[in-house]
Amino acid sequence: MKEINEIVGINLKKFRNEMGLTLDQVAEQAGVSKSMVGEIERGTKSPTITILWKICNGINIPFSELMKTEDEDVSLVTNEDIRHFKVQEGFDMFVLFPYDENKRFEVFRQEIMPHTIYKSKHTGKLREYCIVINGELIIQVGTKEYTIKEDEALQFLANVDHNYINNSDEVIKVINIIYYE
Repeated sequence: MKEINEIVGINLKKFRNEMGLTLDQVAEQAGVSKSMVGEIERGTKSPTITILWKICNGINIPFSELMKTEDEDVSLVTNEDIRHFKVQEGFDMFVLFPYDENKRFEVFRQEIMPHTIYKSKHTGKLREYCIVINGELIIQVGTKEYTIKEDEALQFLANVDHNYINNSDEVIKVINIIYYE
């Protein structure tokens, strides 16, 4: 998965080449330094919105064009691509497929440490699909409690209080898909 600065850099370079512009010309038309334009294109710089706005106005392209990604037929997620977040002590999240506006979903792997409760609630209308990879997980949705065993799954409307509970002595792994209805 590409980071946003890589996507912006690829798109900027593509437009610059299509327009037959040099780095110097883009820099001059946008009122930013040549080195800044080069760093953005290489994906080594995360520019401010103001800088990107200047570049877009300078070479006359819509701002949104810099964020576009090609919809790939195949996407391989390697260990190097996975982003890890420690949501709270005992609850780690690994982003496998980040939110995609066109597809309206995201996919995570969660690791819930022994004797951990993770409390969650989302705003908006979204649905969670949880697939337990190992162990036995309790998920409370509102006032109801569900026990999901290894290789079983649960889906629910996630705009209510819901808790992930690991009462065991082992780490539980879960695949979680969040779909934005």
